[in-house]
Amino acid sequence: MKTRTCALSTNRDKAVGRLFFVLFLGAIGLGCMPESHKSSRDKSPEKMLAHIPGSATSTVSVSFIEDGDEATCESLGYDIGFTVDSNGQGTHIYYFYEEGGEYRHEVEFDDNRDYAFSVTASSDSGVSLSWGIPFLYTSTGVVIPVDVAAVIINGGSEALLYKYDPDVQGDAYLLPPFNPRGQRLEIRQFSFCLNLKLEISTTFTATIERTSDWDVVKSAATSHLTLSEGEAYSIEYTVDAIPKPATDVLVVSGTVNVKNPWSYAALITSIQDELLDMREVSLLCKLGDDPVDFKKDAMDAVILDMDEEIECGFYQTFHPEDERELFEFELQNIVNIATVTTDVTSIVEGASTRITSPVHVVERSHCVLVEDSLPEVGVLRDKLCEPDRITYSVVYTAGECGSTDAFENSATLIFGDSGRIVSDTSVVNVTVHPCL
Repeated sequence: MKTRTCALSTNRDKAVGRLFFVLFLGAIGLGCMPESHKSSRDKSPEKMLAHIPGSATSTVSVSFIEDGDEATCESLGYDIGFTVDSNGQGTHIYYFYEEGGEYRHEVEFDDNRDYAFSVTASSDSGVSLSWGIPFLYTSTGVVIPVDVAAVIINGGSEALLYKYDPDVQGDAYLLPPFNPRGQRLEIRQFSFCLNLKLEISTTFTATIERTSDWDVVKSAATSHLTLSEGEAYSIEYTVDAIPKPATDVLVVSGTVNVKNPWSYAALITSIQDELLDMREVSLLCKLGDDPVDFKKDAMDAVILDMDEEIECGFYQTFHPEDERELFEFELQNIVNIATVTTDVTSIVEGASTRITSPVHVVERSHCVLVEDSLPEVGVLRDKLCEPDRITYSVVYTAGECGSTDAFENSATLIFGDSGRIVSDTSVVNVTVHPCL
């Protein structure tokens, strides 16, 4: 087999006829069966083309294959392929089913048959091929759209390979190859090539928990008084509320779910989650009610059959003294990457997903309540969020002659979100004149 790449590589939005979407309803049993002989010539390109939701702008490279007999998905390195003999003009839904280890197809839907795959294709009298949104049939009866990695247009002795990056769900007006005399061949066969990949879905949140701390210093204008019996004296006090540098902790949490939608078992060797491509997050995983441990040498590959799902979750904290770079992303996006890896013998391949999340900052103990120990003074500041100095006076009345007293007065900071308190006490020693 000789393959050469044509000088055609272009970015374009993948598109397919609006007519296909009506036919898809018939494919999943939600509408009538398709009319198999309606010509795509009856539709102008402007009306026939429509953007397919979920199909990202893709690069398509076209390779010419001289030996059409060897132009198969499997020989070109794809996991699986579905091949259709072109039956000329018209739009059809092809339903594929497995029989005797091979995939066969039929045009009419049969409720009694278990289908593996379906695709809608429109052949314009063998001149061009348009196709759109293939569907995968799961064992639970759910029909889901899948992506196609490549399409082969076979003109008999020669073929063209349309290779998409990334995989897409539709394309339109694909042309068959030319023969050595420069004549375009009629489409004899077309094949849809898929790489069977696991489905991976993730959620992710990142929060910086910023916890403040405070000091309080209480002092009196004097530390010693000498008074006469019953004498009243106004003592001036100062309360300094001083915030300390806040402590930051980055908290990341989320889920990683891996599902196998294919009829082939997947042999999973690891599921990993990382921040910024370098800091691995510890996952707790389960398959059904059974825990799954992907630690090194902990167990062999986990077999994930069709429609089975491994569910993982994580909650982890990082401190700035250990992971300074992570904290440079405050109020910006932080990247989370989840990757599932399969054994080399697994037909179903692994997958990866990359999502970003803004880093939210949650302030803890940022503000405090300031109280005095004397009931008649009570609350000095009901919500203090910045450093402050509070001054006030307390009237002290001396006791009996010849007595002494250690007059204590405390200021207390109360952290509203935790209830924690910080206090400082000032003592004024009082001496009352001796009795006469």
